[in-house]
Amino acid sequence: MLRATQFMTFLSTIIASVSALAAPMSYQIDVAHTQTYFTVNHLGFSNSTGAVRVKTGMLSFDDADWSKSKVDVTLDITALQFGDKTWNEHMGDAKFFNVAKFPTARFVSTKVEKLSDSTGTVTGDFTLLGVTKPVTLLLTKNKVDKNPMSNKPYAGFSATGTLKRSDWGMSEYLPSIADSVSLRIELEAGGK
Repeated sequence: MLRATQFMTFLSTIIASVSALAAPMSYQIDVAHTQTYFTVNHLGFSNSTGAVRVKTGMLSFDDADWSKSKVDVTLDITALQFGDKTWNEHMGDAKFFNVAKFPTARFVSTKVEKLSDSTGTVTGDFTLLGVTKPVTLLLTKNKVDKNPMSNKPYAGFSATGTLKRSDWGMSEYLPSIADSVSLRIELEAGGK
């Protein structure tokens, strides 16, 4: 029969083990396997798409309780890519992304909600051109498992959403170039 002190020690060990399993897992964004795309209608002729790379980022994800999850990502706006050097430079000037003054953008989550086993929403503060506004993205959990290449825990998500560029002060050529911008993010993050 267990003595009271032994029982309390045993109980503490069990509680600590369960708490450790329930804690959110921390991941570093895998910048080589994470892409951020944005699309805007250009003069009605096409839906022009650009990409920007992640500079740094972290993800904390709790599959049992998504509300405990967090993401903090910094984008390298100097690395804008539209598939053409002249167009990249044009989009980087003061009329649009103003990369000389604002070389980075940042998204910091404020709320994560689970909608189903694999879907949810992430709301956060998005800072671009020195302006911070809330953005909500639809989130799909692709996979949370051990990466067979690195043998480390990994998490993969896809996210989509829209924003109005004028909310961040980017209003050049409205409405010929659309205000609504579609976002698509493919994210991989690895644990330590």
